[in-house]
Amino acid sequence: MGQTPETKFKNQIIKFLNSINAYHIPYFPTIHTPSGIPDRYCCVNGNSFWVEVKSEKGRLSEIQEYQITKMKDHKIIVKVLYPKDFEEFKLFCISLKEEHV
Repeated sequence: MGQTPETKFKNQIIKFLNSINAYHIPYFPTIHTPSGIPDRYCCVNGNSFWVEVKSEKGRLSEIQEYQITKMKDHKIIVKVLYPKDFEEFKLFCISLKEEHV
């Protein structure tokens, strides 16, 4: 049984984050936590952000849209990441890595 396109893309993201020594952890919802929170919490050089990973044809659910909007309203950085945006995401992370704290 092969991996889904989204899982393959998540693995690429994880490999990249590891390559720049970023701190990152997956978010796994439980019955005690809210639904719709992005897939992964990341921190690069003291800069925190969340990433929601989507396949090229993936779409945000209503609860994801709600939670991401709520997070952004509180000035939390959230990246909804499609494969077409991966190079831009890598540049974003590298620029954070190169910032002086």
